Amino acid sequence: DSNPGRSATTVCSPLQWGWYRGRRVSKVELKPESGRRHQLRVHLLDANHPIVGDATYSDDAERCIDDPENPPRMMLHAWRLQIPLPPPTNEQRFETQDPFLNLIEESCTSRMDSHSESELGT
Repeated sequence: DSNPGRSATTVCSPLQWGWYRGRRVSKVELKPESGRRHQLRVHLLDANHPIVGDATYSDDAERCIDDPENPPRMMLHAWRLQIPLPPPTNEQRFETQDPFLNLIEESCTSRMDSHSESELGT
């Protein structure tokens, strides 16, 4: 490719693995160190681990929209956001529940060791 675009880095840490509708899946924590459009989706696809339900960057794009095997949505969720703001407001932090908590048929539920962390990038 003659136009590689701007560089981007995402830190990826595996949290859990198991099965979703007969497909082996992993739950990961992603920490983008840059902010490029579709960065997380592209990095996971490039690592051969596309996001379940991503109709643009996965095999789910080839399925019929009415296919009952399709996930109900793309399984990408920001459970915590930290937004640095200038004083007097300072940092704002928001957290929410995991909407995918009961969707994975579990094979391993403990947090995988931190040595599994890897850096994805372009």
